[in-house]
Amino acid sequence: MQPDNDLAEKTILVTGASGGIGLEVARMLAEGGARVVAAVRDPQRGAAALASVSEGVEILPLDVSSLASIHTAAQDYHAKHSALDVLVNNAGVAVSGRRRCSVDGHEITWATNVLGPFALTQALLPALHAADAPRVVNVGSSAYGYGKMVWNDLEFECRRFRGGPAYASSKLALLLFTRELARREARLAANCVHPGGIATGIWRELPALVRAILMRILPPPSRGALPVVHVATAPELAHVSGRFFHGMRERDVSAAAKNDAAAAQLWDILAAQCAAQREPAPPHGPAAAAANRTGTEGRCGG
Repeated sequence: MQPDNDLAEKTILVTGASGGIGLEVARMLAEGGARVVAAVRDPQRGAAALASVSEGVEILPLDVSSLASIHTAAQDYHAKHSALDVLVNNAGVAVSGRRRCSVDGHEITWATNVLGPFALTQALLPALHAADAPRVVNVGSSAYGYGKMVWNDLEFECRRFRGGPAYASSKLALLLFTRELARREARLAANCVHPGGIATGIWRELPALVRAILMRILPPPSRGALPVVHVATAPELAHVSGRFFHGMRERDVSAAAKNDAAAAQLWDILAAQCAAQREPAPPHGPAAAAANRTGTEGRCGG
């Protein structure tokens, strides 16, 4: 499939582009003529995966769960590019088992699926503002419907951690972030899209038998890339913002996902978390490492 618009001279950044849906999105956009910036956690793996795609693909090292990595990646982007036409926040995780933390001390699902996209979007806003018709596409999930915003425990520090509710809640938060971004940035087309259940690495932590079955019955990543590319490039969506797409079609969302007060509250929390990370970092060393491993001390307690 070719993108829905002429992408010549367009610059599009795609996170999580070394595999799965992100790789296929990068491939389709590059084949459509866009300058693609593939933001990947492992540059060597990303370069190998994208080697056959196009000479127009640029590799940008980025760990979206790390605020320091986001800051560095944004600086690198601004140093090379004057504008950004489309940001595709595709990278995401779903975990099982024990609660784990990012390098910044945030629960890893929250750090990757919510705080990271917020911080990266904020860091790249100057470049987005410089584009003629900028867009932000957040890759979400219909699982948001099972999520809940527990405001005094967003990162499962007090509740027993369960990967499913953590993932669903992160996708509800992503929808609220998208809604508030659309409200605050009138020139920006900010939308969320659920690509469907797709055979990707997001299932890597499921039991081996379950994972094997899913990988056989679910559609391939190229199918999941289609709605993402559509929302990122369709001319008729250039000025559509704050919406949720399930596949190729716009869908209404639950009352929880269109709660403007909750969206504004979440924005303030995410902004505060980003600001807090710019303060002196907590001590590192064996004790801090042990706390992160066990999840029973410090920020990762509960």
